[in-house]
Amino acid sequence: MPLFDDVAVKNEALIRKGLDVAVFIAPMTADFPARLTDEAGELEELPEGYEPLGQLSEDGASWARETEVSDLFGIGTAEPVRSDVRRATKRLTVVPMETNRTVLSQYLGIDLSALSTLAGGATVIDEPGLPPFNYVRLVAIAKDVSSLGGGSGEYYLGRGFPRARVTEVAENVWSDGDTA
Repeated sequence: MPLFDDVAVKNEALIRKGLDVAVFIAPMTADFPARLTDEAGELEELPEGYEPLGQLSEDGASWARETEVSDLFGIGTAEPVRSDVRRATKRLTVVPMETNRTVLSQYLGIDLSALSTLAGGATVIDEPGLPPFNYVRLVAIAKDVSSLGGGSGEYYLGRGFPRARVTEVAENVWSDGDTA
């Protein structure tokens, strides 16, 4: 009879963390990348038009999926006789810390590509009363470094949305406290 350790397959070399994370936004006219690394595992350049959100909070990137399922029950059955996935809403939550053009554009829901600075360094932005849903392309890349399993080097995790939009924004705090 086998022992538990013989049948419980665990590989610590496959445990990944996002030690550093970068999120990129591009207009819908930009190409969505087919891959993030080449055959040697080196990062490839993103297609033209992708701009970084910059420094993120230490919470990193949090991915969630909400699934709506339609279940049909038969008479006398305790379990569904058929289940269909109707929707799978995917979400990414990040907290950008920089006040850059890409972050402001997503936060306010307006195109700031033609934004310019006035004499004296002032910048004026006319924020709409109701921000529109602007769809963008989104790519997130996380970097991990590991020496377990006999290998060493950088590992990359990538996820993206070919069509994404901002649906919620957190409050924007101006203070000298521990928030940015």
